[in-house]
Amino acid sequence: MSLSDTLVSMLSMAIPIVAILGAFTVAIVSTYIHYRRQRELLQMHHIERMAALEKGIELPPLSPELLGVGWGRSRRNGRSSGIVTLLVGLALTFALRTNGGGWWGLIVVAVGLGKLIETVLGLRGMQSPGAANPPGFGSGPGPGPGPSQPS
Repeated sequence: MSLSDTLVSMLSMAIPIVAILGAFTVAIVSTYIHYRRQRELLQMHHIERMAALEKGIELPPLSPELLGVGWGRSRRNGRSSGIVTLLVGLALTFALRTNGGGWWGLIVVAVGLGKLIETVLGLRGMQSPGAANPPGFGSGPGPGPGPSQPS
């Protein structure tokens, strides 16, 4: 075995390892940046609220960033990821069945259907008539001055 063959075999093993480590590094760094930004937003909001309380100004409502909206799964993300997972599962099932691989793709189909069902049930829970809106969101009475009374 020559030096070039040894070098090629070492590089062929190093490339996937570096790619996997790079993917984990990107995921860890992005998560760290997100939580650092979230912490800074909470600190700034706290300072703003404390200053408003000291001055006697009405407190502003909580922003969606502070409540976690925009990170993770939204209703639209749940629906679209469920549809994509379902279609990938159907394609995988078709590919495996034509090559004699069995019905293993149905596992992915089940995951996609589960995501879709979870999204639909979540939407129904959000639209129920008795559901209360969190303060500062949606219609309805909230904090602040009420209607003025005629004297």
